[in-house]
Amino acid sequence: MIKIDRYFPSSKRCSNCSYVVEKLPLNIREWDCQSCDIHHDRDINAAINILAAGLLVLAPVTHWGNPRDCPGLSVERL
Repeated sequence: MIKIDRYFPSSKRCSNCSYVVEKLPLNIREWDCQSCDIHHDRDINAAINILAAGLLVLAPVTHWGNPRDCPGLSVERL
């Protein structure tokens, strides 16, 4: 099992370009990235980011590189 920091901005981080939205209230279910203009469903985007964070622990050769180099990401194997 892999544990991801509860404050990792999985909903607010664009799964396409890694841009992080400053505020994203819970009532906002869809949003457009200000950086790359991709449209996100909040839950699907969060799922993609959580999967990527978990895979990063298993295989650090992803687009984020070393987990310690990704701001706001704290992961550990349990």
